[in-house]
Amino acid sequence: MAKKILLVRHALSGGNSEGRIQGQTNTKLQQGYKTSVDKLADMVIEAEHLAPQPTDVYVVCSNLDRAYYTAERILRGLTDSKIQAELRRYPLLTERGAGILEGKTYSEAIPILQRLLPTDTDLQPNARSIYPHLYALNNIPEGEKHEVLGERLQEVLIE
Repeated sequence: MAKKILLVRHALSGGNSEGRIQGQTNTKLQQGYKTSVDKLADMVIEAEHLAPQPTDVYVVCSNLDRAYYTAERILRGLTDSKIQAELRRYPLLTERGAGILEGKTYSEAIPILQRLLPTDTDLQPNARSIYPHLYALNNIPEGEKHEVLGERLQEVLIE
């Protein structure tokens, strides 16, 4: 029997819409996005070519409310479509801790980032990221180091 694992991050949260760096801060989804998350299950079914057949699907998320709500809605859409699915929450999948930047807007974080990055670094949001360089840094004060994040993720993958 084939198994699929769907790793779910989250839809737009209140913190995202305010331009806040959330990291491990537990925030809820933006109100208008709760409806659009319902459409996500249909997109997953189509993209993954899922059908009502003996396929075990694991929808995997962290313990953050924004991730759980998104995953729960995907699960509901899958089971409504008669696809066997199970939701698994892993606290170890919680987003990377952003240390002293958590809760700050990106514009509030720029002066801190300027002290941590080479002086010629362009910190303006771009097509790839609204927070360029933020998660590439491994020296955010009180932030989670890449190695620690990697160890957390490795534990989940092994399980």
